[in-house]
Amino acid sequence: MSTERTLDGFLRPAYEWRTITYVAVIIPLIWIYADFIGFNLFWRVILTLTALAVAYGRAKSLIRIKRYQMALNVVDAFFMKSDEIPMIDKMQWIGRGFAYEDEDAQRVWDAKKRGLKQYYALPKFVKKLRNIERAVSLRKGNHRNLKEKAEAWIAKHSVKQHFLLLGLTIRNLYKPLPPVGGNAIFHATGYDREEDQYMMLDDRAGHTVVFGQSRVGKTVFLRSQISQDIARADGVAGVLDPKGDLEVLGIMWSEAKRHGREQDFYCYLASEPELSDRYNGIASFARLTAGPGRIANNMSGTGDGQVFKDFAFNFMTYVTAALLDMALSQPTNQ
Repeated sequence: MSTERTLDGFLRPAYEWRTITYVAVIIPLIWIYADFIGFNLFWRVILTLTALAVAYGRAKSLIRIKRYQMALNVVDAFFMKSDEIPMIDKMQWIGRGFAYEDEDAQRVWDAKKRGLKQYYALPKFVKKLRNIERAVSLRKGNHRNLKEKAEAWIAKHSVKQHFLLLGLTIRNLYKPLPPVGGNAIFHATGYDREEDQYMMLDDRAGHTVVFGQSRVGKTVFLRSQISQDIARADGVAGVLDPKGDLEVLGIMWSEAKRHGREQDFYCYLASEPELSDRYNGIASFARLTAGPGRIANNMSGTGDGQVFKDFAFNFMTYVTAALLDMALSQPTNQ
């Protein structure tokens, strides 16, 4: 079984500049010295078009390589409002991304090699920009001299996502990374294949596990799923949040209100009883032991605690049976 792979060769010097430069020099020479060489108009045009075709191919390769190398360091912030989520009746939008394949793993491996980092490393002045932004933030608007005012102006513009120049939007290639965590190298491997990703609603009948370290977007992903489920209004959307994220709670309430389902919104917060809805766990039951069992299950059943748990269960069972008999023995008003 062959293990040979064709390498991308994206982490290397930009040799395409040589071909583009040669073409930029040769084309004028063709037209200037064509009479001396003996080229008529037909051959001038043919040679010019051939040179332009070669330059176009090399320029296309150069742009792709440079975009990939820049993507290893630059991640654009992705903003979306809840009403901008692309919803489909039978599909759930899960975000933007690409299928991670073996070539992406190879690109990550190459990008981590020490000898290849020089081809996509940021210029040294970028570190200086981050230091200026930090210093300006520490001064909290108290700029005493011309130098500090100039640094404040630089910091104001260096953090922008884009610049407007003569009506054109220019991407800021040296802006700070968005505060979302993660590693730009993994995102860059498929930067040119990123598209909206969907999941069939039928597939959600099973279980889905989302893995990730802190600050990589697990809660943000949860918010987008909650917003879609509430907006779809095809059933009950329930969320069990051990973290007690108040922002998630606020999003659920605001989405329910935005879609006219505010009256159907219920919240249970054990730590905030004044805000929480109330639930009576023993108000309804199908068996006599259901109520005592629900209460006794909150007690420890390990070691010596099992004796006390069994006693509490039996005692509450007798009390429940007595109360039930008393309720059934009372005459019903006709």
